[in-house]
Amino acid sequence: MYTTKTKINFFDCDPAGIMFFGNVYKLCHSAYEDFINSLHLDIDFWGENHFAVPILHSEADYLQPLKTGDEITIEMSVLLLKEYMYELYFEIKNRDGELCDRAKTTHIFIERGTKKKIEMNNKIYNSLQEHLK
Repeated sequence: MYTTKTKINFFDCDPAGIMFFGNVYKLCHSAYEDFINSLHLDIDFWGENHFAVPILHSEADYLQPLKTGDEITIEMSVLLLKEYMYELYFEIKNRDGELCDRAKTTHIFIERGTKKKIEMNNKIYNSLQEHLK
């Protein structure tokens, strides 16, 4: 499991001070980027010319509102891992450890030129496997 902490900014929220629902994906993607960068891969995962890793599916559940200034913890793990795709699971908890949001995203490896699915390289696969739930 990968864990990171952040806080809810004023610009993440609506005029009532409640986080806009779509921003849960911004929080999750930021944690995902930090996670990938923490793996110290020997490739430029985000700028690689041979492959891309778009999101195939996403879903989120909103259990409690998050407000401006809330300090949160995002816990991320790999739920499913195949040779060409993986599914990530996120839990967003408030300062008291209460679950506020959860989300899942499914990512698929494709060749940039043809847009066809391809197998991920072994280093990426093995790094993700270490975080398999």
